[in-house]
Amino acid sequence: NAVFAYGNFIQSIVNFLIIGSSVYLFMRLFETLFNRAEQQEEAKIKQPSEEVQILREIRDLLKKENESAS
Repeated sequence: NAVFAYGNFIQSIVNFLIIGSSVYLFMRLFETLFNRAEQQEEAKIKQPSEEVQILREIRDLLKKENESAS
């Protein structure tokens, strides 16, 4: 007698879908967090600190003074 256990087959499919969707959502969350951290890091690099901005302004003013004195 060949008996096909439909209940076990359906349960296996449901378990696979639950585990697969959980892994998928976890990976999406991880990717989102990683991208957000990367974007914040790029934003820090693009915007110099206040000290650097002030030093650049001083440098530019000194260049202008040297050019006008020449």
